[in-house]
Amino acid sequence: MSRGPGAIERGVLGALARYGPMNATELAQDIFGLWGTLELEPTAAQLGSVRRAIRHLATRGVIVEYFSGSGRRYWQLAEPDKRKRRQRRRHDPSGFAEAELADRFVKLLGLLNSDHAGERANAVAAVERLRQRYGISWRDIIREGITVPD
Repeated sequence: MSRGPGAIERGVLGALARYGPMNATELAQDIFGLWGTLELEPTAAQLGSVRRAIRHLATRGVIVEYFSGSGRRYWQLAEPDKRKRRQRRRHDPSGFAEAELADRFVKLLGLLNSDHAGERANAVAAVERLRQRYGISWRDIIREGITVPD
């Protein structure tokens, strides 16, 4: 699970927001503070880190290629309306078999018998997410399952 953008990715985003389109070398110079120093060229490791961050941000659609000429690729922030945002998927209960959904609930509710508090808490959270995703009330879950012994 991702914890969000790393330090280099944040540096890339910050430099592109401040200065506009830049190439990997210029981004590395800004991120690693090489502008006023004697060594203006970033090391291979620094440049590699910036290129990985660029590749990751471009894959997610946060930045886009601005210009590719003379052997250098320039990058810029994606326009917000053109950015590929992850759409939260809405699940339609009619598209999911009722028996499969019931089996999922049974499996998750069975984890409430665990000896580990974290496992029990995760099971409750997963049941609640599933319930909300499909728009099911607790009454809907419990109503059919309770039978009165004769």
